[in-house]
Amino acid sequence: MKLPKMNYHIHTIFSDGKNEPSDYVERAIAIKIDEIGFSDHLIILENLKPSKNSMEPRKLDLYIEEINEIKEEYKGKIEIKCGLEVDYIPQSFKYTLKLLNEYDFDFLILSVHRIGKFHIDSQKSRKIWKKLSLNEIRKVYSSYFKILQEGAKTGTFDIVAHFDIVKKFGYKPDSLPINQIEELIETINSYEMAVEINSAGLRHPVKEIYPAEEIISILIKYKTPLTLGTDAHILEHLNYGLDKIINILRKKHYSFSDKLKRNNLTIFSHPTK
Repeated sequence: MKLPKMNYHIHTIFSDGKNEPSDYVERAIAIKIDEIGFSDHLIILENLKPSKNSMEPRKLDLYIEEINEIKEEYKGKIEIKCGLEVDYIPQSFKYTLKLLNEYDFDFLILSVHRIGKFHIDSQKSRKIWKKLSLNEIRKVYSSYFKILQEGAKTGTFDIVAHFDIVKKFGYKPDSLPINQIEELIETINSYEMAVEINSAGLRHPVKEIYPAEEIISILIKYKTPLTLGTDAHILEHLNYGLDKIINILRKKHYSFSDKLKRNNLTIFSHPTK
């Protein structure tokens, strides 16, 4: 069975991407991607101001308007969705949620890039990672999954992005906090969310997809729905690693399922018996 090819993790000039939304659509049609979703960053920091990588909140109306125009222009040629990748930052989330409630997005992606002041996947953070002891790395991982769990429990999101992005620079504990991960996945399932299989890690020092295959095995155990993304910031990233992650799902006997219950997203369902 041919598995559909989608990419729900695409950043444009509205946040920190380099290309216009229409550029991605043209490329997606040319390389035969079935469905794309735009998910520019919305990152509201503790001071209630957007980060430098975030879309300005005042541009949300223009963003939605432009994506809706593109949907109409390319209707019948490709499925297009309008979403956001939203950082869960506990101190500012009340304000972020107020912004989100003013709009009707096709989907919202949950992500965590910061643990307090520690921006875990920033190039500047590599100096910090290098100095951490194994015990400190364990604590960072535990804190990361704790914050991700808090974000999932808000019931706001449809997809969890780059599940284990905390490993981006290749610094890992001696073992994963499996109990925490299983508890997080149970929460994800209870809110009818999906987990993204993201190829971006292949472009970074860790040289692995997000999440690790050990975590994918746990997702299989809990029959968690999956989506695909490449975290594209340039056109060349649009198809980056998609065939590889689709092959992983095929080998693990994931099958195509029409739509996720809580939204209109194409998903891969848990392996059939």
